[in-house]
Amino acid sequence: NITSLSLHALNYLFSQTYKTHLAHLTCLVETHKTNTIQTKSTLNNFKRKAVINPATPTSAKGSHGGELIAFNPDINLSAINKDILNNTTIHTSQPLNFAVAIIRLRGLSCLIFTAYFYVSEKMSERNHNIFRQIQLVASHFKLPFIIIADFNMHKQDILDTSWIAELDAVIITPKTPTTINSASNRVIDYVIISKSIQFLIKDIIMDFKTPWGPHYGLWIALYNSPLLITGQVLCKPRPLPIQEFNNVWSALNDYQKLQKIRK
Repeated sequence: NITSLSLHALNYLFSQTYKTHLAHLTCLVETHKTNTIQTKSTLNNFKRKAVINPATPTSAKGSHGGELIAFNPDINLSAINKDILNNTTIHTSQPLNFAVAIIRLRGLSCLIFTAYFYVSEKMSERNHNIFRQIQLVASHFKLPFIIIADFNMHKQDILDTSWIAELDAVIITPKTPTTINSASNRVIDYVIISKSIQFLIKDIIMDFKTPWGPHYGLWIALYNSPLLITGQVLCKPRPLPIQEFNNVWSALNDYQKLQKIRK
């Protein structure tokens, strides 16, 4: 959560002067930028492309949210068709609170979401709707996903619902007592990832030097050859076609049934 997409923040994120290593892909929320064209132009000055969900204007002449995924031009990443996203907002009667794209790794495609959940609401109807929207997009593409977000709630608040089971996912948190500088025990920035690709995440490292607040930054290291990763994953078998079998079995006479049994 960057709070504001200021020039100082952009220099910190994308200038080699400030950092020894630069991220190949950067997920930001709360940019408060409503002009997508202008934001893309600004990021282009830092040699970054972007998939952007603009901030929503508010009645107080301000804005809410604003999410984007900035990436190096050599990253194989593509935006989602706008019609799919528009249908998602219509279905849930709520604006999107995330940017989403399809990223192609070596031999694997997956969805990447960067989301901003409503603050001080825990699992309110609006935050439930964000999960519904994510589920709709993921179901459409039938791809595994990574959600990197400011959830604005502890992971237990999500675990107390059925969403992790419904999404067939796991929660991975950074190894830190807090992800914000205004509280000593509040981890509200973390990752939800499909079970099938959970071993894709190598590590989550805190960045305590970010020039904005109150959120710290997260460095998320991914394995670059996901098909080489092995791990134990619980697989649920498909149900047996009992009804189909019963229909065929009932049509056989006793002699034919005996012959099948002997085989």
